Amino acid sequence: MQKAFLTVKYKLHNPSQRRRALLLDAMRRAHLGYDKLLKVIRPDVEALVRQIQGAEAALDVEGIDGATRTEMRKAHRQERWDAEKKLTQKLQAIARPLPLGGGPKQAIIAGVTSIATNNAGGAAS
Repeated sequence: MQKAFLTVKYKLHNPSQRRRALLLDAMRRAHLGYDKLLKVIRPDVEALVRQIQGAEAALDVEGIDGATRTEMRKAHRQERWDAEKKLTQKLQAIARPLPLGGGPKQAIIAGVTSIATNNAGGAAS
């Protein structure tokens, strides 16, 4: 079961029209940024799922001794970390031209990376 965490909670009492417009614009830009990154990253997540499934299938083979199995796990773990690093670098390159500040860009990149890796790990199980 997944949990949702409340990260930020704002209370604005009677915000001005300008402040409402700024908040709506910031939310719209963040939404469009997430949407763009998630659409671009989908094939990479599917490839990561196939990689994880292949690694699990290789480990399920009978007749592998403990030391070999441990080495295989280390190699697969390193491959997955490398794939996740490549994914993050791709996201950073795509997010660079987005009309957002540095902080929101990094938050969107971290969120999309988390979504992608969690979905890849969950889909393979």
